Order: sequence, then structure tokens, then C-alpha cells
Amino acid sequence: MVEIINFEAPQPLPLFPELLPGTPFPVDALGALAEPVRAIASKVQAPYAIAAHSVLAAVTLAVQGHADVDLPYGQTRPISLYLLTVAASSDRKTSTDNEALRPIHKHEALLSADNKQLMIVWRARHGAWTAQKKKIERDARLSLDAREKALLALGAEPEKPLHPFLTVKDLSVEGLVKEMPNMNASLGLFSNEGASFIGGYVMSKDAKSRGAAWLSEAWDGQGIRRLRAGDGVSDIHGRRLAFHLMIQTKIATDFLNDPILRDQGFLSRILVAAPESIAGYRPFRDTELKDERAIQAYSDRVESILRIPLPLCDWSNGLEPRVLRLSPEARALWIAFHDQVEFAQREGCELSMIKDFAGKAGENVCRLASVLALYWDINTEIIDAPFMQSAIALTHWYLSEAIRQSQAGWRNPELVKAASVLKWAQSQSQPVHFNDMLRHVRIRKKNELEPVIKILLDYHWITQASERPRAYWVQQ
Repeated sequence: MVEIINFEAPQPLPLFPELLPGTPFPVDALGALAEPVRAIASKVQAPYAIAAHSVLAAVTLAVQGHADVDLPYGQTRPISLYLLTVAASSDRKTSTDNEALRPIHKHEALLSADNKQLMIVWRARHGAWTAQKKKIERDARLSLDAREKALLALGAEPEKPLHPFLTVKDLSVEGLVKEMPNMNASLGLFSNEGASFIGGYVMSKDAKSRGAAWLSEAWDGQGIRRLRAGDGVSDIHGRRLAFHLMIQTKIATDFLNDPILRDQGFLSRILVAAPESIAGYRPFRDTELKDERAIQAYSDRVESILRIPLPLCDWSNGLEPRVLRLSPEARALWIAFHDQVEFAQREGCELSMIKDFAGKAGENVCRLASVLALYWDINTEIIDAPFMQSAIALTHWYLSEAIRQSQAGWRNPELVKAASVLKWAQSQSQPVHFNDMLRHVRIRKKNELEPVIKILLDYHWITQASERPRAYWVQQ
């Protein structure tokens, strides 16, 4: 028999505090990309940060196959960016993406048209090659040496044309390994409905760990080398991936607190923007001619980059990018930034709560500087000081965003656990027993549930109903 303790319960506090207002996105730091970002934001009436992420993603896809960057500590890395935009469904994410990705979609349409003719020729060649190969193999009159010479003379199997797309919205690692030899070496994983990706196969319960590991490896520029029964050996290198998801706040909170994604190091690689909504402050206005001109100039520039052949290996579809190096002035700026961020990670200092993200800040600076420099001049081999200054200003903003999100509990896994336990407990008959929580929620160990219970008590979502057995009233 449970002995009930009666008292007046205080009003519960939100588990996730309201996200405090952030600083405005530093549009000027985008250099040559500032004008198209302002134009798209003005035309669509969307926050600058949303337009900036869509444009940065598109430009990253266009330039990432042409160059890697030599980091000041002597290691070469891709320049690919991983971006996450957090916005409500009314914040015009899709409209912004449509404008920014216009040159990508146009180039994909050209590739698709060319692919139809290439496939006609390939099918004819492949059919003739297959028939001739079978004829040689079945010709009983040929000696071993003669058959070998005939097969060598026939040559290798005709290569299938590449798939005519540069972007995907979802994927599986297994499917990617199988199809990657026939895909463009520079790919974009983009979705303005990021919930479909997060709820898709690669982020599913069974596949999430290896999916996150592969995405982290792709950011680092590592290839895929696997041995599978039936499929044999897969050894694929020289690929680049740009990543941009647009998701809503609730999904972002779960995503950014996912322990598997954090343990894999995937989350620390992502640049997150969560701008304030401007819904309700967007009276209709006609598109200005100057905005259309700026967007068209940007589109023309990105298209011109996409038409430049990628530097591929002679023996495969893998990339052989040239290496960008920092000018002495840019290197000095980077070192000063690196040391500032490093010291700010000390216990009790500004960045101590986001050490995982801050630890990647120096590398993200070089990636951002590379993307800006290559958009300005796709043939450059040096990152000069102005591009480094711009990248540092952008990265300072991303660090401030990460702190803001952390203060709101977005990066606090204990709050996510507490929210999960609370949701289950609210669905049960009252009072809820401690042992039932252990049996029915994902937290299976008493010492892991105790801090969650403390959070729910401190936030007044539960109050103790009895001590033995331990039971709690749950606020609805």
C-alpha cells in the first residue's frame, strides 16, 4: 500500500529554456557572397542566416571537388562544409533553397539531357562488348593463348555514364558504396525537409552508428574500404560531400543531443544556425530588379564553376584536388584565432561547454576561407588574409550560436533523457513507480535514472508520492 504524501505542487518549468535572441548573422563577412545572400533573403523575405546557409551549401558543392586545404599544422583536409539550419515551417526554407540551388538544379537538368544520349551509346557498346566477350569465351577452336589475346584485344567493359545528379535528399551507406563508382565525385546531401533524412534509413536505429561514422569520415576525406560476403571488396576514394539539412526546433533538439551522433563526432563537425523567425513581419512586396540581377549573377558564377571538369584520377572516378595553402598573413591570423579558441575551452571559460565543437573551429575556419576564396577565383592556389578574416568572423558567430543553443539545453543530453522519461510517465496511471521507469524507458541503470529524476524534480514536473516504494506524481 502506497502512503500518499499530499502538498501543493508548484508550476513546472520548461525543460528546454527559451532560446535567447542571438546576434545578427555577419552577412558582410561572406565577401562576394554577401550580395546574393542579401538578394535571396530580400526576395523570399527570409532571415539572412537561412539564405546564407543555402548559398554556402550550393557554393561548397560547386567548388569542393577542385581543391583541398593545407592546414597550418601540416595536414590536408577537404573544404566541404556540413550545415544545419533550424527554422519553423513558416520561415520559407524551401523558397530560399530553391533560389540558392537554382544553378545546381539547372546543371543537373543539363546532365540529365546529356545522359539520355550517353546511355543510348553505352547500351549499344555494352551489348556489342558483352556479345563479343561471350563469343570469344565459347569459341572452342581458340587455344588458351589465342583466347587470352582476343580478350585483351577486346578491352575492358565499357564504363557506364555517371548518374546525372549532384544532390540527394537521403541515402544508405550500403547503397552509396554500391553506386558511388557511377556517381559524381562531388555530391551534396541536401534536404529542406530534414526530418525525412533524420527519420530515414541512414539515421534509423539499426544504421545510425555506421551512418554517423561514414558521414564523419566523409567530412575528413576518408574513402570507403570494405569487405562484404557476396559484394566482395569496395575500395572507393577521392569523393567529397557537402551537407545541409533544414529542420524544425523540436527535431533539432533531439538531433543535436543524440548520444550516438555525439559520440561518433558527427555533431561537432556541423555549423548550426537557428535564426529568429520573421513570420508576421513580411507584408507583400514586389521583387526588386537589383535582387534578381544579383541572384542571376550568382547563378551564372556557380554554373560556370560546375562546367569546369573536376580533377579526376586517370584510373578511376576519384578526385585528385590541388592543395590550397595559406598566405603568411592568413596563417598568422589563423594561429591567433586558434590560440584564442583553445584557451577559451579551459574549465569555466566561455567555450568550456562546447569543447567538441570548438575543437573543430580551426579546421572549419580554413574550410570557410577556402570556399569563399574559390568562389572569388576558382583557379586560386593561395588563401589570402581577407578570406581568412571573413572566415574567422563567420566562425566566431557559429561559436556564439553554439553557446546560445547550449544555454537553451539543445546540447544537453540529460535534458533530452528527462524529456523522454517525462513523455512516457505522462502516459501512465498515477503515481508512477521508479522501478516501472527502469523497466519501460530506455535508461536501464539506476545510477543513470537518478540524475534524470533530479532534473524532473528540480523543474517541478514530478513530485514524490511515496518513499517506499518510490513513486511520483507527474504533471501533465
